[in-house]
Amino acid sequence: ELPGVAPPAQPALPMPPPEPWFGPEFQRDADLRIQALGSLMKTDAPKVIPILREIALESDNQGTARRALTVLALSGRADARSTVVEVARIAPEPIRIAAVRELGRFGGADVSRELLQVYSTGNAPVKHQVLTSLGERLEIGALLRIAQSESNRALRELAIVTLGVAGGR
Repeated sequence: ELPGVAPPAQPALPMPPPEPWFGPEFQRDADLRIQALGSLMKTDAPKVIPILREIALESDNQGTARRALTVLALSGRADARSTVVEVARIAPEPIRIAAVRELGRFGGADVSRELLQVYSTGNAPVKHQVLTSLGERLEIGALLRIAQSESNRALRELAIVTLGVAGGR
């Protein structure tokens, strides 16, 4: 060491990465992929819709599947709506429920018919969401048909209550 000369500084240790702010359901690659597909929906919907369908049906992560359904629903396209209907019919139960919820948000008169088709093939939790979606849409006729024909007491009672809330008599 030379007098009056400071020893060389020790290199600083790197800082540990910060804790992530997002929840455990976040999957960076899948979420970025869905975001990119959503951006491409306007220009390449015929290519994007089958990819989103595959994500919704085959994802191990329910959050990822729900986000794919949301992108489909937000597009407003008829082919995207038919994909949401298909997912509502054949996907695992939690994804079917999410698809029914998204389907209920679509506009148009055919949505009620599509929800009734899903209702006819659904289990109790799926049927419950169909009733909720029909109620949100104020679909009095569809709710009345279910209330008159449903053999499951709990679902029939839910249909009646939902019918009343929707303004039916």
